Amino acid sequence: MKDKIFLRGHHLSNLADYCLNEDSIAEFVHGDEIMDLYDRFRDNPELSVELVDGLDSICEAAGVEECPDFSTDCVFPDWQWDEDRETLKEYRFKVGETYCVSDVLERMIDYQTETGFISPRIKFSKQNKKSEVEK
Repeated sequence: MKDKIFLRGHHLSNLADYCLNEDSIAEFVHGDEIMDLYDRFRDNPELSVELVDGLDSICEAAGVEECPDFSTDCVFPDWQWDEDRETLKEYRFKVGETYCVSDVLERMIDYQTETGFISPRIKFSKQNKKSEVEK
């Protein structure tokens, strides 16, 4: 078992949903290897988390083919949108920084308290839907 996991920006949103949302559907959507990683994150407050640009531990658990070309998530259809970068900015993290899980979770909770959103992904997807309706 590794004593550090590596996370890209948008996977922080996935983990926030899993850790902070009682109604998370992660267990129905993700395979066993990813769920094992999610549980390891949630259940080990002292585990080190390094923020990376590109493939991370979740991509690896999913099978690298699940994250081709480090593409942004389908929540953001605009190819110029970088969900990884924007999520890190929302949480006030930077690529290359290392934290323990408890610190990451604290930022996620603070973010939810400040914005009312469980994660930046939910905030951004609501903004995108609103802008599509306004067009």
